[in-house]
Amino acid sequence: MIDQTAGTSSKEFISLEKGITGGKVGDWKINIVEYLDSAGRIHDTDKYVTINHIGATSAVLVEAIRPDGKQSLGWISCGSHIFPASMLTLDSTHALAMPPREAASYLSDVKIETSEGVREHEIRVNHPASIGPWKIYQVSYDKEKGRWSTVSIFECVKDGWYPIVQVALWIILAAGAAMAFSAGLKKKRKEDLS
Repeated sequence: MIDQTAGTSSKEFISLEKGITGGKVGDWKINIVEYLDSAGRIHDTDKYVTINHIGATSAVLVEAIRPDGKQSLGWISCGSHIFPASMLTLDSTHALAMPPREAASYLSDVKIETSEGVREHEIRVNHPASIGPWKIYQVSYDKEKGRWSTVSIFECVKDGWYPIVQVALWIILAAGAAMAFSAGLKKKRKEDLS
């Protein structure tokens, strides 16, 4: 809920999660009448309909009821790069609004061309692609377009110790094999002497 005169928002909010049908914000009881995850606003109206198109946004039809019986019914939406955000005016100072949605996760399907050829990778946050000494991390995306983003921002990090670590691991593996082989020979000699 936004106080339009003070330019502040309430600490109370209603989360759009499965099974939640409403709640209380300030003095208002809020009922979620309809939720559209992929919606578009009909031109020259306040109504939203389901669409599956680039730029679709989330929209909620809400009913707000104050203890004195005053009611308001209308759509709120966080908007997108195509559709503007929509608020529901409750009284002369208050309105209901939906903040921009945050991505739960984001990933990119990429093709990386190296001297060995082209390899496909799915790069997620904290799940980089590894190419030799390089790690490619998903850092961000076009937040204005949200789920319709076609731009990803990557960070490429080269591990300068990669060749040294590889050599050290091969030496440790060879030393372990040599120790196992040597232990086997010593055991065989003891058995032969017995």
